[in-house]
Amino acid sequence: MKAIFGRILLVIAILFSHLSFSQDLNRVFDGGKLVKVSGGFNVNQVFYTSYGGEQRRDPYNYFLTGSLSFDFIGIAVPLSFSYSNQNASFQQPFNQFSMQPYYKNFKGYVGYNSMSFSKYSLAGHIFYGGGLEVTNLGKWNATGMYGRLRKAVEYDTASNVDPSYQRNGMGVKIGYQGENADFVNLILFSSKDDPTSITESLDSLELFAESNMVISVAAGKSITKNLLLKMEYAGSSLTRNHQLDEVTGNPSGLATVVGSLHETNASTEFYNALNSSLSYSGKTYSVGVNYERIDPGYETHGAYFFNNDLENITGNFAVSVLKSKVNIAVNAGLQKNNLNGDELSDFERWVGSMNVSYTPKPQLSFNGSYSNFQSFTNVRPSFEQINDLTPFDNLDTLNFRQVSQNANLNTNYILKQTKENRQNLNVNLSYQVSTDNQGGEEQNSGSTFYNMNTAYTYSIIPSSFTITSSVNGYLNEAATVRSTGLSPNISVSRSFLDKKLRGSFATTYTYAKTSGAKASKVFNVRLGLAYKLLKKHNFNLNVVTLNRGATQSVASLTETTATLTYNYNF
Repeated sequence: MKAIFGRILLVIAILFSHLSFSQDLNRVFDGGKLVKVSGGFNVNQVFYTSYGGEQRRDPYNYFLTGSLSFDFIGIAVPLSFSYSNQNASFQQPFNQFSMQPYYKNFKGYVGYNSMSFSKYSLAGHIFYGGGLEVTNLGKWNATGMYGRLRKAVEYDTASNVDPSYQRNGMGVKIGYQGENADFVNLILFSSKDDPTSITESLDSLELFAESNMVISVAAGKSITKNLLLKMEYAGSSLTRNHQLDEVTGNPSGLATVVGSLHETNASTEFYNALNSSLSYSGKTYSVGVNYERIDPGYETHGAYFFNNDLENITGNFAVSVLKSKVNIAVNAGLQKNNLNGDELSDFERWVGSMNVSYTPKPQLSFNGSYSNFQSFTNVRPSFEQINDLTPFDNLDTLNFRQVSQNANLNTNYILKQTKENRQNLNVNLSYQVSTDNQGGEEQNSGSTFYNMNTAYTYSIIPSSFTITSSVNGYLNEAATVRSTGLSPNISVSRSFLDKKLRGSFATTYTYAKTSGAKASKVFNVRLGLAYKLLKKHNFNLNVVTLNRGATQSVASLTETTATLTYNYNF
């Protein structure tokens, strides 16, 4: 049945592609341009010199790069080239092709594509084959795919590439959209490895042909005008070795239904996943709660990576008051693992965050945030049951708690804003601390970081003149190390010749010191010119001079780098 469905789907997609003869049939029927050619090339020259230190790069390098793209009624074929005195290459920057022809409510997928049904089934996995998506057929929509999820790779001792069987997959998603936010989606995804796709068996490497089937049901219901309930429940059946005898396991939940449709044996494992949320939206506030549970070992062939063995309980609240001048958002929750209780350690994580914004007047705004990430680990020794330890034996050495706190405050004040000029002041403060606690005792492994940045900007709008002065400072305390730094900066830019030419200048001085070490001092100056000719030609010149003072670990250095660039696009 899978093979027949796959062939039909692939034939439909290919025929649809050829009948449409384009990615976008509207361009054909509406008399649009059938062929589009675009591209450009870039000439980049880099000059470098240094005094008092090592030459960190070649004194002269040049790079020639270009791109050319043919678009035949939506089918894009990009080409690129690069050449320099370091290396030369010509390449076609893809070894995969993809077409997605569409017309009105129909969209096809041919070649290499990725589709997402849900995060518990097919979730962005690239496949080579065909797909079809039909939307807005009344209240119904449907999506289907069939193709190769993974190529066959022969075992080669001289290669670092992992061997694998070819894996083929198919999936169908049927949805119904009701009134308001009401909806129902039914998803079926199935995949299977082909043991005949390679010449030699991989049994000696303990790599066996697998198969997977996932059924997912997602639904949403507006209980009242402002109260919305959403849920997705998925069951997965994964057979890890098709060579074993056909002995079924003991599935539960939705996995029971999946197991009845899937070819199972002694290596088959059954999993369930549940994600639900309840939210209420008022005129100026919203509140919600979310619950997610994923069985230990849950896996789907339709995703490259998957988190499992976790349970999340989270809540959120947001409110806007004082005519939207004050906005507050709070999120908090608990995450834990070891749902079956068979692991050697338990992990619990409290997550909390708050964001507050206050705009007393249009010119002035405050934004603050705070988060507290706290994790707790309880390690149970493997010999606990053997030695029959009491609940009080070695208890302190088994508990580990880690706390990370982050706080940030940003203030932005528009001092003046007219058609002629603008003045702006911005101040940002941030604070971060992390601590470790083991057995009730705080460990000497935490750190505290403070950072402050303030900037003043003055702009003359008609001439695009901007001057910015800023100061950045930080303090970092970690165990026995204390680091401080201060970095003032000033930059100026202005446009000329009806904004065709733009010049810029910037200078920065950085002073950094670590306890017990000589201070690091770095001074740099940057100059830039950019000129645009006839909209398609761009010339850029950038010169950077850096002076670094000597420290205990590095010698003094002065270096200059100049970059001259020409760019043309069509």
